[in-house]
Amino acid sequence: MRLALLMTAQPLKGQLFRWTVEKSTRSFRVFVVEPSLFIPEQHAAIFNAALTTLLRPETCPEDLYRQDKNMPVSEPFDLITFPEAFLSTEDLIRTLDQVAEFGSMGCVHVGLRSSNNPTSHLISADEFRTTIAQLSRLTNIVPDDLASVNSWLGRQNDGGQFNVACLFVVDIRSRLRICLHPKMVRSGFEVGVVSDSYMTEANLVSLVTLLPEPRKFLTVTIHPIICSDTLQLDVDDPGRRPLDCLNDERADVFSDLLPDHIDVVSVVACTPQQVGYDENGMQFRKWHEEFRATFERIGKGGLWHRHYHAAFVLSNFQETGPSHDPESPRTFGGLSGGFLPLPMPADELPSYVQLSAYGKKKRQVENRWSDPLAPPTEDFSSRGYIAHLAPKVIPGIAARMLGFVITAFPRDAPHWKSGGTLAKFQLRTGRFNGDGSVTFVKGDL
Repeated sequence: MRLALLMTAQPLKGQLFRWTVEKSTRSFRVFVVEPSLFIPEQHAAIFNAALTTLLRPETCPEDLYRQDKNMPVSEPFDLITFPEAFLSTEDLIRTLDQVAEFGSMGCVHVGLRSSNNPTSHLISADEFRTTIAQLSRLTNIVPDDLASVNSWLGRQNDGGQFNVACLFVVDIRSRLRICLHPKMVRSGFEVGVVSDSYMTEANLVSLVTLLPEPRKFLTVTIHPIICSDTLQLDVDDPGRRPLDCLNDERADVFSDLLPDHIDVVSVVACTPQQVGYDENGMQFRKWHEEFRATFERIGKGGLWHRHYHAAFVLSNFQETGPSHDPESPRTFGGLSGGFLPLPMPADELPSYVQLSAYGKKKRQVENRWSDPLAPPTEDFSSRGYIAHLAPKVIPGIAARMLGFVITAFPRDAPHWKSGGTLAKFQLRTGRFNGDGSVTFVKGDL
């Protein structure tokens, strides 16, 4: 009976989480981490350092005129996103075992890789099950969060190889909340010649709705996906892509609590970017055209009505190839940042941030994406824009971390004055220490 079940096409499954979180402002604070190189043995150090620099209290400089005590403060955040295939399953469990002791913290989204097979990011069905079992035994966890993915995995072929990511938070009641979500759209790099390197496309789509306290703040729904899940690529089951599934009749797999709008699409990525040239022949990187096509489709509405007001948060490697191998060609990625389907900001951006806007000049007929090296002029009417880390190769740097605030989501932005924007940019740069650990400091190097 089990063999017959696995031989037939399985229906789509959905998992919807509702997590109560602490909130003190209307805006949404985001950080994206961009490692310089794709070197898996260094990823845990970068991950731990990024969380430490946000969660470890910093003592403010003494102010002689202050009457209150100079208390250390940590950096608040709502979401921090890391790249795809980043943290091993063992390192995830080790980190969550420590995180479970925190009183409260924002969402962390990270791509996973295999601990059993360090040369591969794909996780076997057996390792996936073991990981779920180990997570279920952690302190302060809510076991029901893992029930749906565990049930789904029980129906999968034992020979499956999955690309998996994890979104987690410590909620307002100090409980560890976890969403494990498998990749649904296979990329061109995951079509291996042997079964261990051939990714199994999943049929499980995931959503997380954050319920802020106090309740005067609006809910925020996050759609966590993995790299090529963003794209309109061919899939084994035609049409079954996560952005499509949430906007057609297949959305019925969710309960009656399915939200009408997605606010944030968090994308863990490992993708090479395209190269363009400005009018002076200067080379620049730009987000891959298939990602930009998705951004355009979001802004235009239509079929993806549930994502019509969605901001995108994207984290990518600066170099996506195995750069520690001198025999391998260097493949450039980068451009970690955010997309917002609203007009670009009028203020000048810091030097470490580049912007590419979608729109057109006066008297032009067609909309297009502007070049990052040529900021749009005043006569450019923008529909939306991508703000991202400017490409910069710095020897000896482990990673850069870009912070920004989404001042208001599109569905929450006022219509009679300037709406939401990406603002309050901040850069932290991570450098390796002598013991292999990493320390992030504020500012550019």
